[in-house]
Amino acid sequence: MIPKQGTGRLQWSVGWFGAQVGSSCWLLIAGVGAAARYPQLSALMIGCFLIPNIFGTVLWFKRDRVDPYVAYQLLLLVLLVATAAALLGADYLGVLGALDRRFQNPRDMYWILCLFPALMLALRYLNRRRSNDVSR
Repeated sequence: MIPKQGTGRLQWSVGWFGAQVGSSCWLLIAGVGAAARYPQLSALMIGCFLIPNIFGTVLWFKRDRVDPYVAYQLLLLVLLVATAAALLGADYLGVLGALDRRFQNPRDMYWILCLFPALMLALRYLNRRRSNDVSR
């Protein structure tokens, strides 16, 4: 399979899986860690880990048809939704504070969600900057 070439800096590479798993592994770790005390939270977190990883793997297998920039943006969007679902679910179950006890106000964890749009904008900038450099 020949991967589709991107128009900018972002290209398909095996680093895809590092980004995919690395950005979602906290959900798996939290899910496993919560299994004994909070089984509902554990199931939620593990599910929120699986969804973006299954989605990312499907994108990988379609890399001959999907632009890498679009794939990265879609993966970040799915990670945003999965992370929001995990936080909202933990909050609904009343155990949001169990995810990270360093927060005095557990709802401050919602600020983490701002990272995803920031990363999406950064990738957009990097990809466009590279495509402008190539066209010169």
